[in-house]
Amino acid sequence: MTEFDVSPVDELAAPELDRRTFLIGSGRAALGLAFVSLLSACSGGEAHHGPESEDGSAHHKETFGLWNDHESIVRELKLTDRAYYIIPSATAEAVGSSGRFHKEKALLPIFPPSIQRFKEDITRAAQEFAIPVNVLASLATIESCGVINAHSGADAYGLVQVVPQFHLQRFVVMDYLPKKASYDDYKLALEGGHSRVRLDEYKKAFNNPVASLRAGAQFFAECIDQARSDQPSLNPHSMSIYGRAAANYNGGGESGKPFSKMPLESQLYVDHVSRLVLDIEVASRLKEHGYSDADILRAMQSQTANARAYAYGELKRIPTVGDYALSDSLLSHPKPGINPDTNTPDGTWGQQVHNNYNAYINHKVPAYKTPATPGLRIWINIGGYGLFSQTRRNLDWRI
Repeated sequence: MTEFDVSPVDELAAPELDRRTFLIGSGRAALGLAFVSLLSACSGGEAHHGPESEDGSAHHKETFGLWNDHESIVRELKLTDRAYYIIPSATAEAVGSSGRFHKEKALLPIFPPSIQRFKEDITRAAQEFAIPVNVLASLATIESCGVINAHSGADAYGLVQVVPQFHLQRFVVMDYLPKKASYDDYKLALEGGHSRVRLDEYKKAFNNPVASLRAGAQFFAECIDQARSDQPSLNPHSMSIYGRAAANYNGGGESGKPFSKMPLESQLYVDHVSRLVLDIEVASRLKEHGYSDADILRAMQSQTANARAYAYGELKRIPTVGDYALSDSLLSHPKPGINPDTNTPDGTWGQQVHNNYNAYINHKVPAYKTPATPGLRIWINIGGYGLFSQTRRNLDWRI
């Protein structure tokens, strides 16, 4: 399903979310191997790569709007519209060595209005637990996109989807719930029994944006520490550390595993985080060059990146496409879906990808109006649109 002409519902009436279905885009065409290359770049191990993105300076002007004024940024990051699907090692290394994504203290304009409205709360929670503010904003974007009462099938609540089974005590310690609250009492309340704390009081605490951010940020900080402990040879602020921490946040105990051994949902989560970290890095560099918020958004627009995202979003409608490596491989070809060695469609799905891509480029389908950055665009297309559209604050960002 494409993203056009879908009216958002009132966020106060947000339906229950199936967290896994949301992350994997209805269980079909999975996200891909972006982070495999990233982990290899950081750890020195062998990784599966799609075609490595070259400097491609002739491609830059067409790909990135106002970046024409700052091709040095694009060149240093080896950045093209396809780099977001299988992140080149050179890109991961450049982001890790520069670290602008974690040094930036202010919330960048790359997040939608539903997240921007919590700017002060996100900033305070990030500072309290020593997390990069834009990384915490990325977590909130992926988990709820600002839907304050989002509730998943895994019984996760709120802006950053905190699960009471594991984290209810954080709300007690932080004084959002009374001392008599407990998980057993919460379960009793769910069953309609005589609990010591009413169910609506539990839900009020879990859906409190500040409480959710603080409890989630505290846990995410612990996940970061665990990832650093599991990977002592890595730069503590590498993209890999934050991606592995996100896998811990999502599934628990994943940061010590090879990427290929992580559960599919954690792999997809890591891919989303790595792409948004790349967005943060680029936006931070543009800010250093004096770009205004509006100019940063304009600069990070890419018709070809949008076309790839559109092709991917349409591809997942094909129920037989489920190969994790295939999808990103097709989208990371210099010409989407076209085998670079033979210059012919890479199988049936390659032809479909190529047709979808050309349909967008040739204006056969409506163009996206939302000023989403490449990483955010992919997240929206692959499973995040339901969350994105559930707040009226995103109307001006409507596609």
